[in-house]
Amino acid sequence: MQRLLHAVIDEGIQSRAELPGYHVGGKTGTAQVAIGGRYSSEVFTSTFAGFFPAEQPRYTVTVMVRGAKREYQGSQLAAPIFRDITASILSMNGALPALIPPPTTHEADEVGAQSDRAAERSARASREAAGPEAGPVHGP
Repeated sequence: MQRLLHAVIDEGIQSRAELPGYHVGGKTGTAQVAIGGRYSSEVFTSTFAGFFPAEQPRYTVTVMVRGAKREYQGSQLAAPIFRDITASILSMNGALPALIPPPTTHEADEVGAQSDRAAERSARASREAAGPEAGPVHGP
């Protein structure tokens, strides 16, 4: 899940939610506000919930702005506020930027697939070495 939420940022709204060199994960949200028992088409709640650093999360920040009337999407309003709060927390703690960014979702999926293929080859070699008298082997 961490990789997916990091990919939401890196593959979508990186400049709005993330400071250069500091990697975060998160998700935006936008909702219509109910006014007088009906959802308004003009007033919105903008949200962004995120964590950082993406590689080993230590902090979680949620931003919710109620009553936005323009630039109300979570990526437009709440994500930049998250970025500013993140900057303050990083500054207070003297956090250094990441030297190597975490893998993207696609890179991590490929590493996982390579690992699965290697495990499958190893299991197959073990079954072949044991021969038919070893009986059934459960697993890959």
